Amino acid sequence: MLLILGPRTGPAGERPIPRSPGILAVVLIGLLLLDMGLAWMVTQAAYVYVDIVWHALASKVFPGITLAEHSRQFRLLRLAQVAAWLVTAILFTAWLYRVDQNLWQLGETLRYSPREAVRSVLVPGPNLVRPFLVMREIWHATGRGEGGKPLGSGAWVAWWWLTLIGALCAEAATGGLAESALLPLDLGGALQLLILAQALEIAAGALGIVVVRRISARQRELLTA
Repeated sequence: MLLILGPRTGPAGERPIPRSPGILAVVLIGLLLLDMGLAWMVTQAAYVYVDIVWHALASKVFPGITLAEHSRQFRLLRLAQVAAWLVTAILFTAWLYRVDQNLWQLGETLRYSPREAVRSVLVPGPNLVRPFLVMREIWHATGRGEGGKPLGSGAWVAWWWLTLIGALCAEAATGGLAESALLPLDLGGALQLLILAQALEIAAGALGIVVVRRISARQRELLTA
């Protein structure tokens, strides 16, 4: 992790050289696309579950898969989704450190240092709000450079954060209801919240891609100017 986050230094006594977030951004966007794809697959699995149950209520056999087999596959899909979330969070933290560090090395005076930006993601409680504040500051600071197109008011960052927090809250509520029912899915509130969570996650992924692409592209312009 230190190799990813650490600054690239120039000759002795010189200021560290900013590093383009390009590679990290490409990998992060790929992971966000993967998260969106897995959310779509979870949504489809939920609808298949409904079909299986309705076939059973009508005393019919659902073609191709039993309820027990579907439940096992659904659990594996959810485990893959959790693993993808964790990897995405790690890469996002590395990218966040890089873009914040670049601004400091370019002479911007920011409220949050690169290390504070990382802590904003890792510390429970404050991480419900502080990453948004860090991202908003990075968004505005990245768009201040001369000769470049401003990134905008920051509404993209606000909508990204709102959908992300909404997805996390819906996922937490889904897990609680499913656990109380002793089933990975049911036809009640857990299923509805699950589908809502996936829709919000897809929206958060799409908005996150816009934010990451715009900040990364603008910083590449600043570093090559």
